[in-house]
Amino acid sequence: MANRIKGITVEIGGDATGLDKALKSVNSSITKTQSALNDVNRLLKLDPSNIVLVAQKQELLAQAISQTEEKLSALESAQEQVAAAFARGDIGADKYQAFQREIEETRGKLNKYKSDLSSLQTEQDSLSQNTARLEKLFDATGTEVDDYADVLGSRLVSAIKSGSASSDQLRTAIEKIGKSATGGKADIRQLTDALDTVDDGEAIRNLIEELEKAGDAAQDTAEDVGQITENTKGAAIMQAADQLSAVGEKIQEIGSNAMDAYSERENAVTKVNAYFGETGGAVRFCD
Repeated sequence: MANRIKGITVEIGGDATGLDKALKSVNSSITKTQSALNDVNRLLKLDPSNIVLVAQKQELLAQAISQTEEKLSALESAQEQVAAAFARGDIGADKYQAFQREIEETRGKLNKYKSDLSSLQTEQDSLSQNTARLEKLFDATGTEVDDYADVLGSRLVSAIKSGSASSDQLRTAIEKIGKSATGGKADIRQLTDALDTVDDGEAIRNLIEELEKAGDAAQDTAEDVGQITENTKGAAIMQAADQLSAVGEKIQEIGSNAMDAYSERENAVTKVNAYFGETGGAVRFCD
């Protein structure tokens, strides 16, 4: 913001000038670019895959990066002079701190523009890659997007046909179509790797058949393992029952012995009481 640096004088090319005036031109350029960028972003919300708007956004972000780098360079070049002015008492702490905030804001905006441009380019690369994958898949299977309307749903089919589908939506379509083509048994990672490296439709069809067979084999193996597990469970249960039975018998044996011991003690006490009298006061049994 211009008011942050207003009142700060720096020397540029031997001439003393206000820093806000020195940055007036580049600030004006940045403002115009940002305004156009805001307009493009608003329109892209309505049509995210519009080729013209995406191209404009890329161009505007590149301009914003260049202009903001120019501004940041000018601010950093003036930093030493501003620090010296603060040290001399020519400007106060509030003005010096405002200048520092201006640098940090400019640096932050530059990083944001760079991040936005990188994300946009990544999305475009993914969009191009998934579009090519989907076209190969249709060619190899001799189908088109409408053939998978029940799998994809009407909204995704419409987005693909109109060219407005995002890279994530196209990836979802590839996964659903791949599973449908192999009866739900496709290894999507293998399928996409093949679509990226193979251009031969016959080879892709063969791969789809192999993935389906592999899925069947894996399912059969899982069923066999499941049966083995059930059998093992049954054997374990029988073995556990035998062990519990043995434990039960042992408990009964211990219980019987305990009862016998208790009976013997009761008999002994009775005999003693009879001998010494009902109170048993002359004798004490210790447990």
